[in-house]
Amino acid sequence: MTHGLAGIRLRNQSVSLRLSMTLLVLILAGGYLAGASHIVTHYQGKDESPGLSLTDITGSFHGIHREATLRTALGRADHEGYVTPDEAQALLSWLEGTMISEEYDNPDLGDNAPAEILDRSCLSCHSEDATAGGDVGARIPLDYWDDVKKHAFSRELDPVPLEILILTTHTHAPAMALMAVVVSILFLATGFPRPARHWGVCLTFLFLFLDLTSWWITRWYAGYSPMIVITGAGFGGMMGLLMLGVLVDL
Repeated sequence: MTHGLAGIRLRNQSVSLRLSMTLLVLILAGGYLAGASHIVTHYQGKDESPGLSLTDITGSFHGIHREATLRTALGRADHEGYVTPDEAQALLSWLEGTMISEEYDNPDLGDNAPAEILDRSCLSCHSEDATAGGDVGARIPLDYWDDVKKHAFSRELDPVPLEILILTTHTHAPAMALMAVVVSILFLATGFPRPARHWGVCLTFLFLFLDLTSWWITRWYAGYSPMIVITGAGFGGMMGLLMLGVLVDL
């Protein structure tokens, strides 16, 4: 009974050929990891927060408008009663203006300065020393401008231009598919059970197909962006398993 690709077993080849295949797999793995690291570096921080987030990915592929969290908080039912209508209007006017940082603690505004309003109406919960509000003070402190500015600005994240997305697909699709083909052929030549080999290759290309199509679906529908993460991780995981299987067989 034959095993592997056309009856060829990687482990039955000469030492020099097995060493060559081992080095090939390690080179491919290194290149794939470098590419994944580049993708993370390229897309992270677009929301002005450290690390790669779903907001970064959604903004890059679809674009996103993120309202200042202070502005959205003023309209939430669970924040009613903490600021007076006049204070709320003063804060909204400040957040909608073009001099947010300059007007934050402007002494000419007196008690209507945003810093004064936040101090008397919000710090009972939104302070690291607050005794009310549970852990909200530690999670969202508003004691100082360095804290407040993280929540005072609305942000527009523009997607990559359509021609760049086309070019990215043009370059990545063939390269990723070709790498998957090489790894799949090697994996098919291992001695693992036939179902494991065939389904391993099938899932690898399925995740790659879904990953590439998710870029374009997200372009038109922002809610699909988690699929970029899921399918990308799925493709990377399957490539890792196939490479590991090849190395074990070698």
